[in-house]
This record gives sequence, structure tokens and C-alpha cells, in this order.
Amino acid sequence: QDGTCRVWDVRNLKPDQPLRSLGTVLGAVRTCHFSGDGRYLAFAEPADLVHVVDTASDFTCEQVVDIFGNVAGLGFSPDSSRLFLSISDSLFGCLMQLNRDVIPNPDNLLF
Repeated sequence: QDGTCRVWDVRNLKPDQPLRSLGTVLGAVRTCHFSGDGRYLAFAEPADLVHVVDTASDFTCEQVVDIFGNVAGLGFSPDSSRLFLSISDSLFGCLMQLNRDVIPNPDNLLF
């Protein structure tokens, strides 16, 4: 509820010392998920924004994806190349697929 997504190392579980504390823009974190290979962390705010963080960059490389609607859930494909978002809204609902950019780009966009 404090507008952060906190990541702990299970080998060092001190409640007041998370490994990283990642901020949101509009609201509390509704859902979060690591990719199968642990390379990416995705977390969603209740509406309109999904954050994708590259854990290999020590959590410093982040892309915020602006969507339309309320995020009901998210998950990665088994090979981590796609991120799926379920969108629920009073007018429409959908399943959205984001593909990972496999060509390095100067803007450090992840998906």
C-alpha cells in the first residue's frame, strides 16, 4: 500500500532491509512476477502501468509500459520472451501479449 515493490534475498530475510525497493507512479502494487529464468521482474499498478525491471542490471534498468485498463494479473512465457497481461475493465477485458526486444536498443527498452 506504500507504493513500492520490495525485493528480499531469502538468504537474508531482515524485514527492514530489502534487497531493493522499487517505486510506483500512481498506486500500490497489485501483482508481481519473476520470469522463469529470474532475469526480469514485472509488477503492475492497479490501473494503466506495468513495470518491467531487468534484475541483471542490479534492478536499475526499468521500462514502464503504459496500457489502458485495470491489470488483473500478469505472467511470463516459459522462455521469458513474452509477458502476458490480463486486463479487466467495466467496458472491455482482454489478454495482452508483449514481446521482448531481442535486438539491443539505445533506449534500453526491455519489452
